[in-house]
Amino acid sequence: MHIINRTAYVADYTTATDKSGRKHLVVIIKGTYVLPLRDEKAQLMETQLPLWVADSATGELGWSAPEYECDYVLNKPQCDVLLLGTAYAPQGIPTDRVAVGFKVGKLNKAFYVTGKRTWVGGLFGVSPGDPAPFTSQAISYDVAFGGYKYSPVHTDNPAVFLQNPVGIGFQKNPERGSFDGMPMPQTEAAGAPIRSPRRHYTPMSFGPVGRSWPQRAQYAGTYDAAWEEDTFPFLPADFDERYFQAAPEDQQLPVLTAGERVTLFNLTHPALTPSGRLDFTLPNLMVRVRFHPKQGDVTSATARADTLLIEPDQQRFSVTWRISLRLRRSSEEIDLVEIIAPLIETSQHTASHSAAHGL
Repeated sequence: MHIINRTAYVADYTTATDKSGRKHLVVIIKGTYVLPLRDEKAQLMETQLPLWVADSATGELGWSAPEYECDYVLNKPQCDVLLLGTAYAPQGIPTDRVAVGFKVGKLNKAFYVTGKRTWVGGLFGVSPGDPAPFTSQAISYDVAFGGYKYSPVHTDNPAVFLQNPVGIGFQKNPERGSFDGMPMPQTEAAGAPIRSPRRHYTPMSFGPVGRSWPQRAQYAGTYDAAWEEDTFPFLPADFDERYFQAAPEDQQLPVLTAGERVTLFNLTHPALTPSGRLDFTLPNLMVRVRFHPKQGDVTSATARADTLLIEPDQQRFSVTWRISLRLRRSSEEIDLVEIIAPLIETSQHTASHSAAHGL
């Protein structure tokens, strides 16, 4: 099978099996754009980001915040909107707290980021310490509420805040011991400030949610003895494709629309955006895919944009499209896949190329 890619994007394919055991040919396309700093028309980057073949994290995988997720999945019912970035003090003036947020169409998410801080013990209990002033502070689940507490006594039953096991601030026995000097989370929800080490809080970040965290694991299905006996190696009957969504639920859109307005607040360096605000418009998102079978008629369909990743510190954003074709047996049924998109300008010149490669 061959792909003819008549776009400046990167593209590849995989085969995947759904929970009913049917095989699909899945075509994945990714386009990476220069982040418009003056609300100009979005242009493609000269060097396109690759499709991710494996998950990655800010540190050791499984022990730090998820960063990039493998692009090779069957389907995403919704569109993930993700942001990997940094909170910046307005005008570069040190502050101990800043509101950050973004809007994509009707999606709107914001929360507060603070400087490093600890709990302070006193005669009347424990209270939040003063945050250290900062001009920039990384945003990730590493510094959001959560965490893992290992006990040398109960090695078989460690305490974990499952909704964010890589965070900070979670305590196994909040009714016991001293909290003086213990680190506090550096992100918190608007209207729900972190005030007590004895409470649990919603972890706030803009990045991907871990696959094993309950927000996603609830959709993975049931892998019990009955599944092993009757269904293995296929997915369980109660598997839900929402498991493939990497973004938290409040960062998912039913559809990503060309021309949608995007706004970032305090997520770009003040040297680039002195006001702290950046506005831009999503480009044309039309990508057509033609499947040329070895026998039968050519079929054509529009790929669906199901991931928007914004990376302000790298001054880029990327869109990932996906389309699948149900197969009778294998990808050998297909002779050629042709990918077509409108003419789009790169950051320095108009790009129009055709790349053919055997896969």
